[in-house]
Amino acid sequence: MRPYSLSIVTTMTLFVMLSSCAKEDIAVSPSDSGLPMTILPSVENVTRASMNSTDLQELYLQVSCADERYSYFEKLSRTDGGWSAEKPLLWKNDTVTVTCCAAFYKGHEFTAQEFAGDVDLTVPSDQSTQAGLNSADLLVFKASDVKYGDTSNGQIPVSLSHGLAKVNLILSLGEEFYENGYGLTGNPVTGLTITGASSEFCFQPLTGYVDVYYGTEADITPMEVSYTPADDDDMTAVAVYEAIIVPQYFSKKELTVTFSVDGSNYVWKNNSAITFTAGETCNLVLNVNAVPTDGSDE
Repeated sequence: MRPYSLSIVTTMTLFVMLSSCAKEDIAVSPSDSGLPMTILPSVENVTRASMNSTDLQELYLQVSCADERYSYFEKLSRTDGGWSAEKPLLWKNDTVTVTCCAAFYKGHEFTAQEFAGDVDLTVPSDQSTQAGLNSADLLVFKASDVKYGDTSNGQIPVSLSHGLAKVNLILSLGEEFYENGYGLTGNPVTGLTITGASSEFCFQPLTGYVDVYYGTEADITPMEVSYTPADDDDMTAVAVYEAIIVPQYFSKKELTVTFSVDGSNYVWKNNSAITFTAGETCNLVLNVNAVPTDGSDE
């Protein structure tokens, strides 16, 4: 491997909303034995690579009422006409309070038993495409009390938030790459992989709490989000990748990022402790200041 140098800058930012969340509802027919309940699903704090309200096609909803006849556990699905459940959702009357919670995780069919306790889930390792990244995006709406009198005609907004953490890998290729002709038109980085992150976790739908299972490390392939080539005015090229990670703590040298440029391998490890937090983005800036000259590994 040829000599190289990497430096790291870590910043923490909240998910930033880049697009509006159009809300759609579930309308049910009036009933002599209750009042129609309307669910308004949406996804909050959208980023470019995360799921948004348009991506959301289904979710699991629990409604708990003191009168069990008006308690529900339902899978809600988007149709051409909006959203639908297998049976009408009803309020008992116009004074009742219910507790609602909801969750979505691609490919997992939640059960009422899991909502009452917890469930073990795993973050997928292949997040190299938008579909792969979406499949890692746990959406949660933790238990909230809702009183009919505080709603608009029985409508319950269900704004789901992101239950896991996001990491942005920002590779800054120094001017040496530009001077040697690397990445002038396209991204020269290949095989970028994150290692050392535990992928299994325990999720509690009622609270939205996620607890990592340490010791379940798996390689993660992130998605390339953008590439800005260097030019005469700015001789630094920037490649940006994104991945979704289970919230967890990394002590020094526990997290590794590997990649190649023209057959030469580069390795980065965190030089200080890092914590990935649920619902937040961690920006890791990797400054790459050495470039291969003949495509060989030394």
